[in-house]
Amino acid sequence: MEAIVSIPGWLAVTGATPAGSVAFGFLSIILLVVACRRAWGTTLVAPCCWAIACVTCITLVETGIGLAGQSLSVATGSILRYLAATLAICPAVSVLGAKRPQYVVWQLIVLSLWAILVLPAMEALILSPGSELRVDGARSWFLLILLLIGAANYVATRFGFVAVLGSLGQVGLLLEPLPLISLPWGMDGVVVGLSLVLTALTLALCGFPRRAPSQRAMDEVWCDFRDMYGSLWALRVSERVNVAGRAAEMEVSLGWHGIQGVPPGADSTALDRHLKSLLRRFVSREWIARRLGKSVD
Repeated sequence: MEAIVSIPGWLAVTGATPAGSVAFGFLSIILLVVACRRAWGTTLVAPCCWAIACVTCITLVETGIGLAGQSLSVATGSILRYLAATLAICPAVSVLGAKRPQYVVWQLIVLSLWAILVLPAMEALILSPGSELRVDGARSWFLLILLLIGAANYVATRFGFVAVLGSLGQVGLLLEPLPLISLPWGMDGVVVGLSLVLTALTLALCGFPRRAPSQRAMDEVWCDFRDMYGSLWALRVSERVNVAGRAAEMEVSLGWHGIQGVPPGADSTALDRHLKSLLRRFVSREWIARRLGKSVD
């Protein structure tokens, strides 16, 4: 607790001002647009759009709060920050349904989830104007569980550290309504949260940490997919590939790092073909071709 209490003093030196939070927000939006362009041709464009919407709303809210100054009550500012910050849950949930063809309909589920999360804020704004935001009990634990699911999906991938960093940024944005800790975090939380998110985005776009190159081109495709989509989809795809491999009495299987158990002279072409077919539910032919360095069958 002492470390948390001392953070605002550090923020006074590093830019815990409305201008600082807005600057972090704009920089994050720029990086997210770059990430969205890199994800073009995959179903991860939708999570990127949710992330852009989240950071944009946070930036607009902080701009509005800064312009309003003392004319805006603390309770109203807290509600507006909560409405924007809960959008941070949406990108990770969007990834969980990022498979063609249902990924488009899945966004309606993500939107419905966000509508459920903001019910406490809407109750405070409409039913009890001027009252403080109250998110407690099952609602606060539900928020925490969603944050943990998002982090857990990537913790075993190459971007595990980046995912944890980004999740800590989400905690900073949602610290007040989360269980166990209830602090009037306000602008300090926004600055901490956005700075961590900005750092995570920078590391991810720079390809940190580096991964050792694979010997087979198809293993590169698989590892890129695993790192982009997380453990849940990677385990599901590998299960489907290996079930098909066993049914065809193949001697090879798909592991966490690629095709494994290939004895001398064994052929893994059929397994590669089946993997490509499954990945086409997530990524485009061009996405696969760029990593293979040739056209896709």
